[in-house]
Amino acid sequence: MKDQVSIYQDYSCSYDLLDEHVSCYQELRDAHLDALLSSDQEGRILDFGCGTGNVTIPLLEAGREVVALDTSEDMLRFLKSKSEGLVGLTLFEENICDLSLGCLGERFSSITMMNVLYHLGDPEKYLRKFYGLLSDDGRVFVSGPSRGIDVDGLYERVKADLSDGVFERYRNDFLSIYEANKKLVASAALYDGGSLKELCGGQGFLMESYDDSFYYGNNYFAVFRK
Repeated sequence: MKDQVSIYQDYSCSYDLLDEHVSCYQELRDAHLDALLSSDQEGRILDFGCGTGNVTIPLLEAGREVVALDTSEDMLRFLKSKSEGLVGLTLFEENICDLSLGCLGERFSSITMMNVLYHLGDPEKYLRKFYGLLSDDGRVFVSGPSRGIDVDGLYERVKADLSDGVFERYRNDFLSIYEANKKLVASAALYDGGSLKELCGGQGFLMESYDDSFYYGNNYFAVFRK
């Protein structure tokens, strides 16, 4: 965990370049947002591993109430700055498993975690926690790198797809992002559709949908229903 915190400290200053310039990241972010905002669940949303708020901020702008949680002080500092003037946000710099429902308030209609599940040390524990935090028929929207991800090939695809001059302007930042992802994936729990279905089913969830076409076939987006 300390290694991951250190990685995200280094990563935080470059992270929003993904949101601004990288189309495959934008497509995955939009998959989370489209699913959350079109869901028939209209209650509170938990953004677990919220980072700098690239999912949180559009949800707030759409009038949703969001509890955003991350263990990276650096990431949350950017989120606090970006969310100035917006209402409906509660922030926690905590591990979710250390927080009771009493601390978090009423149950959530939806939980979203974009590119988070794969580096949780005990994913079963977290999913059990989420199950208890969700209202009846609530959903978890989850994404992450697929089993067999080609980080080197993905990096080259991203470079090729960037607008003219963007990579050259932010070369060191994109290299930082690449190195961070290499380190994270090297120690990660990676899933395909079958193993992800088994994981969520073991904690009482139904895998409602699964799509592994994101990031040029290197990333999945799935929905678990309570």
